[in-house]
Amino acid sequence: MYKQDFIKTNDYLLVHTEGKRNFSLMTKGFNKIKEYCSKKYIDKVVIDQTKLTGHLDVMHHLHLGKSLAAHSRKPVLKMAIVKAKESAYTFTEKVAKYKGVNVKVFNKLEEADDWVKK
Repeated sequence: MYKQDFIKTNDYLLVHTEGKRNFSLMTKGFNKIKEYCSKKYIDKVVIDQTKLTGHLDVMHHLHLGKSLAAHSRKPVLKMAIVKAKESAYTFTEKVAKYKGVNVKVFNKLEEADDWVKK
């Protein structure tokens, strides 16, 4: 199971995710975020993935970075991902940045909040 809860704050969209990491469902989740942002005219997103369990292999992180790029250019102009401590999202971040996405990975929600508001 992979679940997303959307909370619109004054500054950005906060997306809480929980469940087991699954590449296919996470990719669909990025598309849902893009659609929601398009409808609500939101250009900043914080995705809280601290409650996700399980791991993705390196190839899935590569494709996840590409998926972020495909789903985050417009309307999302800035995206922060808060990862669980054991997650290897730095590779995903590098791939997405290489593809032109303004994304940064954090360990704490407060840090992501500060960055996305700048």
